[in-house]
Amino acid sequence: MARSRILLTLVSAANFLAASRGLPQGVANFYSSDLWPDLLLWLAASLCFLIVHTLALDEPS
Repeated sequence: MARSRILLTLVSAANFLAASRGLPQGVANFYSSDLWPDLLLWLAASLCFLIVHTLALDEPS
């Protein structure tokens, strides 16, 4: 029901970021690493998700 592809992308981004909010801390705990590289990994995964879904979905009418 989004009126534009940009709005659709923003909603998808918010959904993915909220659903995967535990990923950075989980990776930091598992690998005993700093949190910053894990945040970058989280953002990269989110960006890949957005690119695929933005290109795959039809333009809302």
